[in-house]
Amino acid sequence: MVDLTVRVPDELRDKAVLAARQRGLTLDEFIQFCLSSAVDRGQDALFSDSAVFTGDVPSDISIDHDRYLYGGDS
Repeated sequence: MVDLTVRVPDELRDKAVLAARQRGLTLDEFIQFCLSSAVDRGQDALFSDSAVFTGDVPSDISIDHDRYLYGGDS
């Protein structure tokens, strides 16, 4: 394991300390968890999808998305 020095604003450090405490972790453990999650996210198909739909979409797609994805009336 290596030491890593990172400068962050005081407010961010305070939020990180609080988040770590809420999870029962040390600040070091919390930062390691966050870094690992960010690095691994690039391998997740959901986050690595670069396709963008540019066609027309129905105006109610945010409400009736299940109908568009899976079919049916509701």
